Amino acid sequence: MRNRWSEILKQQVAKFRKIYQHKYFWSCAIGLIVVSVLTLILLLSGKQTHFNTAHQELSVLADNVRNYYKIRPDYWGLDTANAVKNHLIPEEMLHNGKVISAIGREIVLGQDAEGNMVMPGMRYFALSMHNLSKSACVAMISQPFSQEDHWGLLRIVLATPDKTQIFEWGGNPNLPVSKKDAKQFCQNKNIVSWIFE
Repeated sequence: MRNRWSEILKQQVAKFRKIYQHKYFWSCAIGLIVVSVLTLILLLSGKQTHFNTAHQELSVLADNVRNYYKIRPDYWGLDTANAVKNHLIPEEMLHNGKVISAIGREIVLGQDAEGNMVMPGMRYFALSMHNLSKSACVAMISQPFSQEDHWGLLRIVLATPDKTQIFEWGGNPNLPVSKKDAKQFCQNKNIVSWIFE
């Protein structure tokens, strides 16, 4: 019995050596590695595309709100329900009366992260996302806004279960948020509010 298994093992080793020494073996192996790496890159870049789209959606929402309220003295009355009622939300973002971003997270509009209505005299508003993972938080807060939106952004408020971190122009840490700072402050469960004027 032992000789039989020994013989089978020798046959398998001989087959492997034939394949290993075949002129196309290394070409196929290298090709498989290259295809695997390219597939991984495409998968990761696709995920980043969703974050880019979600970030652009924030810019569109901020622009729509500012354009609607530009003839008014402040943002009084702004909340998610009024933004929907006044057609400030792009149709593709509306799902059952909620504003849903490209990364599948609800965006609330209002005075604060809870989406409370902006009160009279307030000249700023918040666009907020809840329950962002650490990777989503890092991707969203470290992505720069366009030059136009850059000037309207007052601060980014990051609330984690442990503390609240504010990123402001000239603050410490400051805007724009670096990847290093984002990785340092984002945790597993985050609420992010972008405060615009």
